[in-house]
Amino acid sequence: MKYIIRILIFLAVFLSFASCSQQQNPNALLIQADSFMEEYPDSALHILESIETQQLSAQADRAYYALLLTQARDKNYIVQTDDSLIRTAVQYYDSVGDVQMQAKAYYYKGAIYRDANLCGEAIKEYLTAIPFAEKAENTKLLGLIYNQAGYLYYLQDLLEQADSIYQLTEKLAIQQNDTSLWADALSFQGKINIFKFRK
Repeated sequence: MKYIIRILIFLAVFLSFASCSQQQNPNALLIQADSFMEEYPDSALHILESIETQQLSAQADRAYYALLLTQARDKNYIVQTDDSLIRTAVQYYDSVGDVQMQAKAYYYKGAIYRDANLCGEAIKEYLTAIPFAEKAENTKLLGLIYNQAGYLYYLQDLLEQADSIYQLTEKLAIQQNDTSLWADALSFQGKINIFKFRK
């Protein structure tokens, strides 16, 4: 019986220590939020909002936090129009040359300008993100970038540009077997063709 009590006390102390160390280690929370981002973006946002930013002493952590928080808000359909947070990430990842993170940072910077109805600036950021996503071989992100850029071209009646970028989106969707992306690409190509025919 005493042996079981000692084990229970040891486990309680260990779990308490582990819990405290996780609370004091914001980097572990950032990694946890990133791991939840695709399937549980609401949980990722909750984790990120629980982090006290003054604990992020390293520049790398601050940039990672800025990118993840912008991404989590976007995935939770929270309108963002202030680019000050994502600029932290863009500047840092440009300085270290991390192409995977540069692609994401520029994509989400474009998303902020999209939310602010600054279509030209949003497209510029998406076009900046494309070579980084290609270099990183991140075809999923590349498909998202093409899809968003195509939509903004379409909204501005730049139909030739929209059509060509949606053709690229369609090819990527087929490669990835992404039926949702493929449907978007085909749908907008159809709308563009109808619009051209009516002219």
